[in-house]
Amino acid sequence: MPKYIISSGCSYTVYLDAFRKKFASDAFYFKNNVRFISLGSEGAANNHIVETTIHAVSSLLKSGVSPKDIFVLVDFTQIGRISKKIPSHFNEDFDSSIVNIEKKYLSNPNIQKINDDLQISRWSGWVKINDTVYSLMQNTTDRYFPKYFKEWDELIRFSYRGYIDVIEEYFNSIILLQTYLKFVGVDYRSFFMNNVVEGWYYEKFTKESQRFNIPWISNKFLNLDRTLKHKYSIESEYKVPNLSDSLHVKQLSPLLNATFDMIDFSKFILYKTEGNNFGGIDEFVIDNFPKEYFIDINTGQGHGCTGPVYGMHPNAQAHETYVDRFLVDTIKNFLGSNNE
Repeated sequence: MPKYIISSGCSYTVYLDAFRKKFASDAFYFKNNVRFISLGSEGAANNHIVETTIHAVSSLLKSGVSPKDIFVLVDFTQIGRISKKIPSHFNEDFDSSIVNIEKKYLSNPNIQKINDDLQISRWSGWVKINDTVYSLMQNTTDRYFPKYFKEWDELIRFSYRGYIDVIEEYFNSIILLQTYLKFVGVDYRSFFMNNVVEGWYYEKFTKESQRFNIPWISNKFLNLDRTLKHKYSIESEYKVPNLSDSLHVKQLSPLLNATFDMIDFSKFILYKTEGNNFGGIDEFVIDNFPKEYFIDINTGQGHGCTGPVYGMHPNAQAHETYVDRFLVDTIKNFLGSNNE
């Protein structure tokens, strides 16, 4: 029977490339008949990452795959992203619009047919899982959709969500996925792009620090006298900072204080340094490689970035080193689990 490795996350799931290289060079993987299911999507928010992972695991279990033959790797993305599910009555127009877009603008979608219960199709900025369609980011192809599609998209994007609401949703999604995987008996590992647990602080509200660029919502309505920020948004020095003088997410709301400790961090790959206890792959690369090992996604340059590096994508060599150090032994243990 094959074993399945499900990889989910945002564009940081490039670590899969490192595994594929090892498939070509290590006979250990060949003899275990391993199949990858790649769910990583550029710009994906945590709700999309969690929901698609649950879809895929559930589908495999329904088809008769043993939980012991499934392993999940999850890259939890940045806080603040929105992956919108298109209302089901939009589906017919979505399908016809995508056909027209493919003719004018896009190549054919990347389609994975997992089994009779699950098919995943991807276009730039859009993912369709069976009959559920996700819009992952503001898309350059929106002009090809009906007017009401654009109106719906803008309504969602401009719907007011407070900072704390967004952060609570982010960590609640982690708890949901962990609870589900534990319930069905599927093992997994996960990591953050970078530390979103520590590093928070409040800055007195000024016009320059305003983050709500919504003309029809006034500051008085929002009752803002301070804004919540993260130190990484202003961090310019190329070193992993000590965040011990900043706020932990548990200090941001009663709900976060009550639920944060439900997260099982033994299932996380955490890169820890002094005063920085929840680092991800960005911190690992900063500590082990020069700045040129980051790719500046804002300029499209592949030889390093000039500003803050958090979220700027470590390059392939950095990813492969990360995989070798933190994931290969875990995967080998999974692949050998039924060969004792």
